[in-house]
Amino acid sequence: MAIGVGGRRYRGGRAFVALTAGEDDLVKDGMVLKGFTIFARSQRLTAYTGFSIDEIASGDRIALGEKRKVQEAAKSSAQHIVEHRDRIKAGGE
Repeated sequence: MAIGVGGRRYRGGRAFVALTAGEDDLVKDGMVLKGFTIFARSQRLTAYTGFSIDEIASGDRIALGEKRKVQEAAKSSAQHIVEHRDRIKAGGE
């Protein structure tokens, strides 16, 4: 699991997306947090479920119907997962 951020602080706010990938590198679940400060709400994000984490990280796969800041945050989250996976495969922690 990893968390990514997208959007701008003062132009519509930011979005935080948490994605979980399985051993097969497919997204199993997702959550999105949108809003300002204490008023932010978390919601289940199913638009990426079943997508390849590599396709999301490269930007080849986006969820149509989601705002750009959510798409950016999902891409960032996927990139973190790919980096972590590659470190583990290389023998690091």
